[in-house]
Amino acid sequence: DKVRLTGVNIKNDIRKLSRDFAGINTEKVIENCVELSSLANTIHSNGGRWSMEKLVNHFFEMRINKDKKVRNSKWHIVPLSEEQRKYAATDAFVSLKLFHHLKKLEAEILAKENINCENM
Repeated sequence: DKVRLTGVNIKNDIRKLSRDFAGINTEKVIENCVELSSLANTIHSNGGRWSMEKLVNHFFEMRINKDKKVRNSKWHIVPLSEEQRKYAATDAFVSLKLFHHLKKLEAEILAKENINCENM
């Protein structure tokens, strides 16, 4: 099994990391990314623009704090601030929860489609 990276605009995050940390094989890493907004659009059969906040609100009816000030802060400076660590941990946790939830919904939709095809 491959390690999958999940997120919203995850490919852009990888490109940004590769600028700050030499030696990352960007294209190889991107091949293993799962774009959650695309997965959500597949489930909803639309081309909506999703943010992490919108996905969490829509699928879990919860709110997360994605403070723009923290998002745009200086992530290349070590050590990261407490706010940056919380932001990154929340992002990683929520991405994983969303991935599992969306894959479950996708499987349910496929199962229903298979049942409908068999009944024709």
